Amino acid sequence: PNTLASMLDLAASCMMAADYTFAQGVVKRVADRLALYLSEQEASYFDTLRKRVAFEYETNRVYLLDTNTDAVSMLKAFVTVFQNHLSREFMTVIGASHEITLINQAFVGDALTVLANCLSAGEGDSDDRKAATSSGGHVYYWSLAYVHYQQSFKGWVAAHGLTHPNTAASAYSLARCLR
Repeated sequence: PNTLASMLDLAASCMMAADYTFAQGVVKRVADRLALYLSEQEASYFDTLRKRVAFEYETNRVYLLDTNTDAVSMLKAFVTVFQNHLSREFMTVIGASHEITLINQAFVGDALTVLANCLSAGEGDSDDRKAATSSGGHVYYWSLAYVHYQQSFKGWVAAHGLTHPNTAASAYSLARCLR
């Protein structure tokens, strides 16, 4: 998250210097790196979950080899740090309505939705469903993602109206949080 935040700061600086092409390239690299990290963590979580379920139903298996990689804990740590970066000093310099701030809000929302998706897949029994509404359950993280997407959506509408592609992307993301 530190590298991604620094890269977004670089993109904002380039935009302030009117180097929009370079800024766009930096934002694309941030989006690609974030997508890669989130997909790796999500895949790791679902692979582990699938192996555990298969182990429970296969009576001829004696042991389950676990890599001790806790994707949910890693995602929670990543999200916490990435979310804390929203209050970094550079964000106050460029302001809440700057395009990079709005993109940063959406990226944090993306990370939160992956975490919420993993948690919701792992909450299968009735005890887990009670935990879903707690401050660590998937409903909590969907709600946090909704808040970040909403801030991004309002900013894009205020700055560019409903026709901007990022407005539509934020609206889609908001709808996904409501499912």
